[in-house]
Amino acid sequence: MSLPPLRRLSGPRATGADIVCFPYAGGGPSVFRQWPDALSAAGTVRAAHLAGREGRFHVPPTTDLKEQVTELTRAVAVLAPDRPLVLYGHSLGATLAAHVAQEVFPSRSAPSLLVVAARVPPWADPAPFPTDERPTEAWTDDEVLASFRWAGGIDSALSHDRELREVVMPVLRADAMLAGDRQYLGERAVDSPVLALYGTDDPIADAERTASWRRFTTGDFTHAPVSGGHLFVNTHGTQVTARVAKALGRLTGPFDSDRGDAPG
Repeated sequence: MSLPPLRRLSGPRATGADIVCFPYAGGGPSVFRQWPDALSAAGTVRAAHLAGREGRFHVPPTTDLKEQVTELTRAVAVLAPDRPLVLYGHSLGATLAAHVAQEVFPSRSAPSLLVVAARVPPWADPAPFPTDERPTEAWTDDEVLASFRWAGGIDSALSHDRELREVVMPVLRADAMLAGDRQYLGERAVDSPVLALYGTDDPIADAERTASWRRFTTGDFTHAPVSGGHLFVNTHGTQVTARVAKALGRLTGPFDSDRGDAPG
């Protein structure tokens, strides 16, 4: 039986807001395995479970952005519309979360919040990438791996492990193509609050570029730093969940959101 595109990470008794997390390229639900404990007072944590990884190995990963967004939108749209909804996306996941938000937020009756982390919107200047201008689908395996190493997403040992490369390359290539696919995000697409997070040492999505997410909403916009590089969700996860908890507390009212905020 095929696993669904959303995996529930919180236990059966969790209530409150629905918190749906979208991982970075190459990642899976396990990126957010500690979030249910950190956000137990806030709501129920689920994670996008893209094909080709962590139990969905038998499903070929898609390289089509619209196809991936459609699958995730359908999964999120069935969540209770009268419960607050938070979409958190990191890097590629931020692009997916923003696409889903512009589809599902307008039809919901409860407050919604979008958190985009370590990602530049399509109307901002991208960070210079150390490769040529050929389309992603034309990259060699070594060039795909180089792009993930540049972002800090893989161990350099992967380059020399042929068997492991054969397992992970389809996912890495598919996600690289999703990240490079033409986006169809609209400016002022939502009226819900948007929180944009950036890593203080991130060369890809810095403070200036991530501030451009302001143009995605007609509602409140918050722009905040988190310690670390591009994948700060791995290295400074407690700062990230504190930021999310505080933003959700402002959205829905206090629920023990004063357990600490991220510095800065």
